[in-house]
Amino acid sequence: MVKEIKPLFFKMKRLLLIAILFLSANILFAQNKKSISASDTSEALPAESSPIKSLSPKEYASYQNGDDMGMSKPAELNNYPSPARALALSKELRLTDSQRTQLRAAKEALDFKAREMGRFILQHEKKLNDLFSTGKVNEGSVIYYCNQIGLYQGELRNAHLQAHLKARRILTPDQAQKISRLKRDTNKD
Repeated sequence: MVKEIKPLFFKMKRLLLIAILFLSANILFAQNKKSISASDTSEALPAESSPIKSLSPKEYASYQNGDDMGMSKPAELNNYPSPARALALSKELRLTDSQRTQLRAAKEALDFKAREMGRFILQHEKKLNDLFSTGKVNEGSVIYYCNQIGLYQGELRNAHLQAHLKARRILTPDQAQKISRLKRDTNKD
């Protein structure tokens, strides 16, 4: 009976691995398709100018700089401004010295964390690309690097959203509303 269970166990393990790979590939395909359609490819530089072949120059630079890349959209759309936006509107909002200090600290913490996560993403994207280009790729390495990249992308998004949350807590309700009004007025023009 034990001899019959072992082959069944390995078959189930193999099927599970295939299912995980299939799901990971579909998720990556959907993310890649979304990022390509979201970016303006007519103005993009040739792929050769990116140090990582699988990333566009714009994507590479965004990760390197820790850019938002639309990650904080839920916050922005619901009146949770970024620390940078609040600081840029310092005069209009009549920020106190304490608020400016706290917002600067939140912005600096975000900038540090976002660049750090961007570096990790780039390192893992490069490794994944290198594995494919050298033919040394296997199912396990794909799972590992895709999961690591996903983890760091989640951390990057978390950093951006946490900074918006912190900025909203630093601002008074009136100041947060004023930012929303100023944003609406600017978008009308």
